[in-house]
Amino acid sequence: MKTFAFVALLALASATALPQTSEVESRRDVVQAVHDVINRAIQWMEERGFDPYTLVYFEGKYEFPIAGLFTARGSVSDLSVVGASNIIVYDIGFSLITQKLTFDIGIPDISASLGLAEGEVSFLGRPAHRGLASGRLSIKNFRITGDVSVDISGDNVDISDLVISARLGGIESGIHINIIGYDVSTYVNNFLSNTLPNLLQNNSDYVNRIIKEAIMYFLDRILCTKMKSFAFGLLMLVACAAALPQVSVTDFGAERTDVAGIILRAIEKLKNGIVDRGLDPYEVKSAQGEYVFILPTVFSASARVENLSVLGLSNIVVNSISYSPFSNEFTIDVSMPRITAIVGDSSFEMTVLGREISGSLSGFLEITGLGASGSAKVVVGDEVSISDVKVNAKLGNIQAALNVRILGINLSTLVTNWLNNLPANLSLYSVSVSSLYLDKKAIITSASSDLINRGLAWIIQTLLNHILNKP
Repeated sequence: MKTFAFVALLALASATALPQTSEVESRRDVVQAVHDVINRAIQWMEERGFDPYTLVYFEGKYEFPIAGLFTARGSVSDLSVVGASNIIVYDIGFSLITQKLTFDIGIPDISASLGLAEGEVSFLGRPAHRGLASGRLSIKNFRITGDVSVDISGDNVDISDLVISARLGGIESGIHINIIGYDVSTYVNNFLSNTLPNLLQNNSDYVNRIIKEAIMYFLDRILCTKMKSFAFGLLMLVACAAALPQVSVTDFGAERTDVAGIILRAIEKLKNGIVDRGLDPYEVKSAQGEYVFILPTVFSASARVENLSVLGLSNIVVNSISYSPFSNEFTIDVSMPRITAIVGDSSFEMTVLGREISGSLSGFLEITGLGASGSAKVVVGDEVSISDVKVNAKLGNIQAALNVRILGINLSTLVTNWLNNLPANLSLYSVSVSSLYLDKKAIITSASSDLINRGLAWIIQTLLNHILNKP
């Protein structure tokens, strides 16, 4: 949430600036320690040029690794942000009896001005859409009050029972925005100046809980308490890893040298795990769900899926495999001959900054000849270690017949043709070294191919190490 971005910046700065335990003579001068943290955070931001922050000019370009899917270009000039380091401690106190730290901290004003920002985006090969922005924005009187339990009786400082209340004085917005020829300045300024502050006030409990969780996370990092865990972002990676029966030490054999056999057994258990967990065939008669980010009018999404069927995920074929005990390297060639997906009448709805977007999807998709070949270093000791994975991905053919509508616009032909032509576009990535210097496009596609292969290598390496070594 951009409005509260400085909270993360302050906590991150504090993680570097926090004085060590030995620096606080009695370890009971908690108030002075907090003042020291804030002062060092202010100094940290100023010395690194974050306040004031100025950017004369910057431009960049991004192209998605798959040709024609998404490209973006943009530039920013004369950007200035002032006031982020003006952290005011209105009140702070600590009780040795209750071991409660009370605080009232805020930033009176953060002002930003923008000379000009412009950008272009292109999706699925369609003509680029252009947008322009300029103007100013000011965040007024953001304050956080609350209290937290601070246990300083042991060797470490323990933080718990944080209670906060966040308040925002207001937002003054004077932004000029034009997107694909439409002036949306009034809408954006009204949202930032009126709608957003009212939303934050009406949902104060939810906002306070988010800020509390962020503060507790960074306090844990600052004070060296237990780190939180992060979940995997790739659904299939999570599903497969959770589905797998683990390989015990006794599965490796008496001398633990049959590395090819270990990998084959792991793949076989992966296949069985996918089937046992109902992922192949994977069928959903009807399902629906929703997601809200921060607040419903900021971003929310809901979807409904009917008659979804996916076949072929467990049909993993090992075409060849070998292992050299001299170089500790094994090579493998695997493929998934056919993956088929069918979906009935399904739909989605999204709300982005108050704007509603809806669409529908149905149809058929079949992928054939999907595979990968490559090599990796394998060291068998107390554990099996997989490293230096190199992958060359292959895609044979795609047959798609999809009905896609977004905002009432029929994109079926565009999406279907793009998917059907995807294997041919991917084949452009396999270019010779000589062509790299003759064709600028070949340079881009080759770099994109390398990015895809490195991503697959990371996923495969993570999965194999998880399968072979998790207790």
